[in-house]
Amino acid sequence: MRLLPSPRVARGLTVLVATAGIAATALPSYADPGAAPAGGGVTGSVLDPVPAPGTDPAQDPEQVLETAQDLVDGTAEPGTDPTLVLNQLSQDLADLGPADQRQARRILSRPTDGNDPADALLRYRTAEEDPYCSGQVCVHYVATTADAPPGATVGGLPPRRVTLTAQFINEAWDTEVTSLGYRAPLADRGPGFGEGPDARLDVYLGDIGGDGYFGFVASDRPTPTTSSAYMVLDDDFSKRQFPGPTSSDGMHQVTVAHEFFHTVQYAYDQFDDTWFMESTATWMEEQVYDGVNDNRNYLPFSTLKRPALPLDGPGTVYGNWSFFQFLSERMGRDAVRSMWNRAARDGVYSTLAIRRTLDAANTSLATRVLGYVAAGFFPGRNFSEGGAWPHASASRRWTFSNKSHATGTRRVRIDHLAGRHYTVVPGSGLTGVWKLRVKVDGPGGLTRALVTLDRKDGTLVRKQVPLRADGSGAVRVYFARATIKRAVITLVNTSARFRCNVDGSYSCEGSSRDDQRAFTFSATAVR
Repeated sequence: MRLLPSPRVARGLTVLVATAGIAATALPSYADPGAAPAGGGVTGSVLDPVPAPGTDPAQDPEQVLETAQDLVDGTAEPGTDPTLVLNQLSQDLADLGPADQRQARRILSRPTDGNDPADALLRYRTAEEDPYCSGQVCVHYVATTADAPPGATVGGLPPRRVTLTAQFINEAWDTEVTSLGYRAPLADRGPGFGEGPDARLDVYLGDIGGDGYFGFVASDRPTPTTSSAYMVLDDDFSKRQFPGPTSSDGMHQVTVAHEFFHTVQYAYDQFDDTWFMESTATWMEEQVYDGVNDNRNYLPFSTLKRPALPLDGPGTVYGNWSFFQFLSERMGRDAVRSMWNRAARDGVYSTLAIRRTLDAANTSLATRVLGYVAAGFFPGRNFSEGGAWPHASASRRWTFSNKSHATGTRRVRIDHLAGRHYTVVPGSGLTGVWKLRVKVDGPGGLTRALVTLDRKDGTLVRKQVPLRADGSGAVRVYFARATIKRAVITLVNTSARFRCNVDGSYSCEGSSRDDQRAFTFSATAVR
């Protein structure tokens, strides 16, 4: 699911169902872990993290179904996350009684299936027009009711929003499948099974913006791993329903790029971790429509901006597209496809696929997470478009003088795949030539630490703290006030160890084995 930042409405949703999996969109150098890309730009909107860390509140199947129906009715409690609710509903189908199963399937069925309109997020209330088929897609629409896209048929063509949808789908296909080399969406079974006029991708337009959605993707008949899919998009992307600086056409474009990538993901592993599916789909917006930049709206809710939030946590699934942007600007865009290739294998979940891809490239998840978190303090100097991005803040700041030039030993607890920043400034009272000695002690094998010197000439100098096997170590860096503006100490817990399949919110539906691990550090100016 794709959501926009509060207080704006949410945009997208990914749900995977036993008989109909839904993915929806609702409104709002290897050696140097932090180095900026070698050159050039990139080829090629968030929910406040309210869930309890690492857990999803357990509900019985009937409660989940009731909440899903509330979403359809528009009566769900504010802040209800359709992704979590509908995904849970899909998992609970076998535990529902026959009548409840029928209700659940109606909620998740195609707009043309003929069920009661009150039973689905979109259900046509009148006969659809002949689908508009072009290239790789057939676009479905109606000419009357609130679900009709605006504009009359001109010159034998349907309304503009219909033809634009086909154009944008084909553009997304050209970039994602033809140029970047991802698998094509799986073909559906066509008219004999009520799955459109032929085997091409079907897109249904309707007024789902009134419920706060840009669009969603659903699978017809999931196998244990893959499925064909269809897409539902808003019929007009009205600024009245979707306020904000992005144009209606721009919102339409990035929604298509995002949701189309979900149909691609279904050809790999439709049941992979939500954070991986949503982060890479939001990253794909940047690859297909680089100039729209609507995904910047998610960055305030990212590990880049809020390093204390785990990379794979439930509150950062859209904003952490920036992690994949960090990787692709340093390793090339093919790295993300390699991750999906690995994720398609049995038993390989999101973080494991990422780790194996990085290992094969002679780098590591620990190195790249450290670099990404550190880059968040200076995005303008670490990302091709980072000058327009929000930056992380320090958890604490010290200004040193000749009389006061030590932080003392500081203690902090850090969750997995997350970090903290601290800054030390050489104040006017710190005269002469000094060095900064930084000591770190954290959990063995999980700790990474980096000192970044922000020089007055605008350059950054990075020094990774060498650590022993037990997680302790120290480093000295030049710290003269004449040339150094500040030193930024970045601590990261790089653990990617999970208890899998425990209905958790993290990778492999797991809980972390290493959250709230204790770290200590100190910084002292020495002669």
